[in-house]
Amino acid sequence: MQAFDRIHEYSKLVCDQIRWEKAHEPVLKEIEAHITDQRDAYIEDGLETYEATECAIRQMGDPIMVGTQQT
Repeated sequence: MQAFDRIHEYSKLVCDQIRWEKAHEPVLKEIEAHITDQRDAYIEDGLETYEATECAIRQMGDPIMVGTQQT
């Protein structure tokens, strides 16, 4: 699976937990940007793209928990 596909899969799973559909697009973009930024930092530290992507996603936490958290 491509790194972008893996990131999109995670962010979509987070959004699936949010009932208010108008929030999906901004949440999706924010999560994907955050994971991409963290992945890029891991790559700069010497990790390969796949491993860097997985580490960044793991750092975000369980997508179900993230999607159901209230602020």
